Amino acid sequence: MAHAFKVDLDGDGHAARKFFNLSERYERWRAYRVDPQGFGLHGLDLAPGEVVRLTQAEVEAHPAWHGFGAQAAAHPPMRGWLATAVFGEDGRRYGLLQLSDKAGGADFTAEHAERLRELAAFAGATLDAFRAAKRGA
Repeated sequence: MAHAFKVDLDGDGHAARKFFNLSERYERWRAYRVDPQGFGLHGLDLAPGEVVRLTQAEVEAHPAWHGFGAQAAAHPPMRGWLATAVFGEDGRRYGLLQLSDKAGGADFTAEHAERLRELAAFAGATLDAFRAAKRGA
C-alpha cells in the first residue's frame, strides 16, 4: 500500500511531502520522492471530512484522472484510491492524505474511509499544535 502526505505548515507554498511504501511489491519505488503536482485526483478540492473512495475502474473513469506526464513511466502504480484533505481547526488546509493500491487487490471499504477521516482529523489537530508551538518558540 502506498501512502502520500503533503503538508504546508506556514501557508507559504513551501511544503514537505512524505511518501511511505509498505509493500515488498513496491520496493523499486521506495526512493520515489516526486511531489504531487496538484492536478488530477491530487487536485480535487475536498471539503473538511469529505472522503473520496474509488475502485480502479472509478479512478480511470473519473474526469480528474489523467497520466502523470513526464513522470508516467517512473510513478508507482495507483490502483484504487482513498483520500481526504487534512484541515486545521481554523479551516486551514494542510494537504491531502491518500492511500492507493490496497493490499490483496481488494477495494477500500466504508470502514477504511471512516478510519482515514479519523486519521485526517488527528493529523490536522497535531499540525495545529505544531504551528502553535512554532509561534510560541
